[in-house]
Amino acid sequence: MRIGTPFLHSMLGTALGDSLGLPSEGMSRGRIARRWKGELQQRFLFGRGMLSDDTEHTIMVAQALLQ
Repeated sequence: MRIGTPFLHSMLGTALGDSLGLPSEGMSRGRIARRWKGELQQRFLFGRGMLSDDTEHTIMVAQALLQ
C-alpha cells in the first residue's frame, strides 16, 4: 500500500506536537506557568528529537493498519 502525503504529514504533526509538549506533560496549568514564567519557547530538557510513548504507539497502530 502506498502511503499518501496527508498521512505522512499527520504523522509528522503528531510527532512534532508530542515533542513540543513532552516537557510539560502531566503538569497543571499553574505548574507550567511557575516553571516557565510565561516564556513560550521550547526547552530541550530531554534532548532534541525526543518523543514519548504516545508517538511510538501512534506509529505502531499506523503500521498495523497498513498491513
